[in-house]
Amino acid sequence: MKNIFSLTVTAAVLVFAAQTTQAIPVTGTIGFTGQASFDTSSVGTATAVESWFNTVVNGTSGSFSTVALNTPVTIAAPWSFHTTTPITAFWTADGFTFELLASSIVTQGTVSYL
Repeated sequence: MKNIFSLTVTAAVLVFAAQTTQAIPVTGTIGFTGQASFDTSSVGTATAVESWFNTVVNGTSGSFSTVALNTPVTIAAPWSFHTTTPITAFWTADGFTFELLASSIVTQGTVSYL
C-alpha cells in the first residue's frame, strides 16, 4: 500500500512538472531583402502584396544568429495589409516560422527625396 501511494505521488509530481515547462524565449533580430509585387502600380496606394521575389536573410542577431546570410525566405502571398485573420506561417526561414496575428496601415503615401 505504501509503494502504491508513493508511486501515485511521484506520478502526480511528474505530471505537474511537465505542465510548467516553458519554452526558451526568442531574442534578437532577423532582416530580409527582396522584391514584392503590389496590387497597384504605386506603393503609396497599395493595399496588398501579391507576390515576393528573391527574398533572403540579410542580417541576424540573438536567437536568429544561426541563420546564414542569403538563406531563402518564404513569405505568405497574397498578403493584405489589413489582415484580421492570423496567418500561421507568414514567413519561414531555416526552421523559424513567424505567425502574423493582424496588420493594418497606419499611414501611407509616397516619399519624395530632394
